[in-house]
Amino acid sequence: MVVRCDELYRRVAISVPSLAYTVAPGGGPRLPGSLLTDPEWLSAQVDASARRWGGASRRVAGTLWWYSTSSTLVAGPIVGLLVTGWVPALDDVTFELAHGSVAGVRASRMLGRGPDVLAAAAGPALGAVIAPLARVSGVGEGALRAVASDSVANRALDVARGPAGEALAERVAAVGGLPMPRFVEIPGAGPYLRRSSCCLIYAVPGAASPEVAKCASCPRQRPEVRERRMSGVAMGQRGPA
Repeated sequence: MVVRCDELYRRVAISVPSLAYTVAPGGGPRLPGSLLTDPEWLSAQVDASARRWGGASRRVAGTLWWYSTSSTLVAGPIVGLLVTGWVPALDDVTFELAHGSVAGVRASRMLGRGPDVLAAAAGPALGAVIAPLARVSGVGEGALRAVASDSVANRALDVARGPAGEALAERVAAVGGLPMPRFVEIPGAGPYLRRSSCCLIYAVPGAASPEVAKCASCPRQRPEVRERRMSGVAMGQRGPA
């Protein structure tokens, strides 16, 4: 039986409530997905991001904007596939802006079933945003692709923290021309993503010291520090060991 888009998004919101905002309309104006590939519109989003982040450079502002946007764009397709087996279109969507961020992304049609369908569609859809965003923000395409790969992997682990989630993320990366995701096994907590991208939030004007501002899984810290911080976060999510 074909799963309709509305049903897929309903099940995404139920399966991972923390990601409901990525697919649930908030009541604002619906914008065409083609804006996400428009250099002028993207440049305006980078400018707005720079203002929100206290006058951050365009490189930092563009990276932070893509860090949020890429996660939102892939959430519905990744989670939808893992909970229903079906994949909604990635290149034919509408979305809303919520506090300057992309939210409520919805497709009006399904692409088909299975991971190969998603893997074939993800690379071109993400690349169509990455190329113009790199031009207007000054962020390298390689860095933006690394962010997208980490977004895919994290969303897959949100639903399937184990071999199924890892395999899907690796398949999407391999076919879509994204960096291969790396995973680390945290004793007692299972696999976590060892990120290859940095959101650069520690470079925002007025941020705390890099040691404090960097995310636990940030690759821009010594491996032993990252592993210790990731273990602390993982244990905290699962209660005392």
